[in-house]
Amino acid sequence: MSGGCAASLTERFDAVWHVDFEFEPDANHLPIPVCMHAQEQHTGPQIALWHDELLRLKRAPFGTGPRDLLVAGQICLG
Repeated sequence: MSGGCAASLTERFDAVWHVDFEFEPDANHLPIPVCMHAQEQHTGPQIALWHDELLRLKRAPFGTGPRDLLVAGQICLG
């Protein structure tokens, strides 16, 4: 991610969550989430949840409003 793009995200969103999941296949080769890790770009808090914890959630463990951004995949924050 270029410096200009990162600065643009900082200005446009109150929270930028970088999220990654680990999966393993079930008997039908469909992906089953093993765990999720998320980190907020601005302030740095991290969330790590295992499969059973993910299943108990009633809503996302981070904001999902118009001023929140979710980024999935590998990104360099530095």
